[in-house]
Amino acid sequence: GRNDFVMMEVPGLLEGAHEGIGLGHEFLRHAERARLYVHMLDGLSEDPVEDYRMINQELEQFNPEMAAKPQLVVVNKLDVTEVREAQEDLQERLVEAIGDKGSSVQFISAATGEGVDTLLRNIVGALADLPKEELEEGPAPEPMHSRPQRSAGKESVWRAPNGVYVVESEMMERLTAMADTRDQRVLLQLWREMRKSGLADRLIDIGIEAGDTIRFGKVELTWF
Repeated sequence: GRNDFVMMEVPGLLEGAHEGIGLGHEFLRHAERARLYVHMLDGLSEDPVEDYRMINQELEQFNPEMAAKPQLVVVNKLDVTEVREAQEDLQERLVEAIGDKGSSVQFISAATGEGVDTLLRNIVGALADLPKEELEEGPAPEPMHSRPQRSAGKESVWRAPNGVYVVESEMMERLTAMADTRDQRVLLQLWREMRKSGLADRLIDIGIEAGDTIRFGKVELTWF
């Protein structure tokens, strides 16, 4: 049989997301309909175990049913020596933090591909274990944010004659339109998404500097 499924990426949550900190409510509502969570942890984070606890606390406080859903816990950056050397200790601490939730822990390297095929097989297996009626419940959600598979021409940056740097990106226009850009935590979250998408590097390549104005649709922000 076929093993088709829809996967969506939810940007990293800030502590307090369940109260609407950052873009928390938007991201959590988007994740609410997911049937399985793949919790991707940064192996170079100051404390990946605390990151795991924080995210699950946000899920619990936003909607307890979300925290009860099955999860696969994945630690990325296994290609980095520091992470590989800490793997055994980190695995033990994560298993202890997970407790009786039954979530598995896996280490991968997105950079080299190590462990990625196994992760995909584990995702397919976990989805296959879900009750059939749950898998057939409702249409697939429309992605709010992911790394869209689109041609480079559909995301563009340029400098307008008035000196404003214009970014044409459906994802960034959607995020900035819903964001409270007076909140520095929200701005940091937006910059993080720009770095992940490569848009920040493209703006730097065309000469953007601190204090310059960037336009996303109808929203203008100051580069810093």
